[in-house]
Amino acid sequence: MAFRGAAYKLREMQGPVIELDLGAYAANLRLLSTLGGAIPLMPVIKANAYGHGAVILAKFLESEFTLADMPKICVARWSEAEKLRLAGVKWPILVLSQFSKEEILASSAKEIFCYLSSEQDFRMLLSVGAAKSKNVAGVYWHINSGMNRLGLNSGAVSERPDSLRSWIQELGQIGIKTFGFSSHLARGEEEQEIFSSEQSRRFQLALHALRSVWEGEDPFPQELHFSNSAGVVWKLLKGETAFRPGILSYGTFQDLDSKKYLLSKFPALSGLKPVMQVRAPIRSIHLVKKGEGVSYGHRFVADKDRHVACISIGYADGIRRSLSRKIDEASKLKFYVDGVGVDIIGTVTMDMVLVDIQSHPKLAELQKKVAEGQTVWANWLCKEQPAEVHATELGTISYEILCDFTERLTRRPLGGDA
Repeated sequence: MAFRGAAYKLREMQGPVIELDLGAYAANLRLLSTLGGAIPLMPVIKANAYGHGAVILAKFLESEFTLADMPKICVARWSEAEKLRLAGVKWPILVLSQFSKEEILASSAKEIFCYLSSEQDFRMLLSVGAAKSKNVAGVYWHINSGMNRLGLNSGAVSERPDSLRSWIQELGQIGIKTFGFSSHLARGEEEQEIFSSEQSRRFQLALHALRSVWEGEDPFPQELHFSNSAGVVWKLLKGETAFRPGILSYGTFQDLDSKKYLLSKFPALSGLKPVMQVRAPIRSIHLVKKGEGVSYGHRFVADKDRHVACISIGYADGIRRSLSRKIDEASKLKFYVDGVGVDIIGTVTMDMVLVDIQSHPKLAELQKKVAEGQTVWANWLCKEQPAEVHATELGTISYEILCDFTERLTRRPLGGDA
């Protein structure tokens, strides 16, 4: 028996996508460099470039910048650096925190540098030996100036600089050169007087102490890395040779309060533009009768006849299941269809989300497009609802929102003209 419902036109269904404005990414980096006094950049593309796609962005950076402008790109783990090398990325890579002897010994990748954060890091690297030392292109010593997460304690370095000096010499004897020193801001988004200036003071005292005991033919390492995205605009460290832009390079602030504060202090940051947009196609539009429930558990029961749209994206893609909604619960975040916000209803499932589209002014037109096989997009991370809004509504930070988006989403570059 043939089904005599609405006429459907067969089509290849598109899945959810992350669209990447590469032109915005380049422009954001150039703006931050200008605000920081034309200091070279070392963009942070750890955690899959904060969800954007590390391979795509790394290859774009190689084509868009020179080594003078951008001497390195940064990742958190040696495994992330290896993945970039396997994908054909040739730029020097700096591993910020996590690596092992086993990874170094097994590696065939070139031009990978490391931050050393402890005596354990030093001993481990020393144990690699001269035969395999060339697997590490060079190191930087990370000084804990107040983040109290990783790093050599700045006070201990100031009091006993001979220890660090001897470690640098021992590594040099097996062919591993020290190129410089780094630290990391704990409260970079806030007034510098709150704590960032104190971190700068501690870092500089440690460096001064080390210089005072520096002897030998090898010159004192000159490269200094201190500032993150927000830190660069404060210009806290005189003599800084490169900075590590992270969240702001993606055109995103930590949350709405941070955005408001930083824009009040540095209006030029209003020129930053979000790099990522997330959207998914509407799979179907159908009528749910009054009294009928939708999705698992029927937590949403229609109070009247409602047209419902099924969107091809779910919690396995990065949509929080906590956004599932009953009819009497407020909607924290919306999908935007043709510029109009529509509320999530029912349970967010692994692959799909349902929204109430009954009040959309173009409902009939949208129904016709979907029935004819045209792709109708529902925008999630977008100009109407950027990452800062997601973060504020969900009680978190934009970093987590961006990193939530999984590998299932197709990353689609939109172009590189800045």
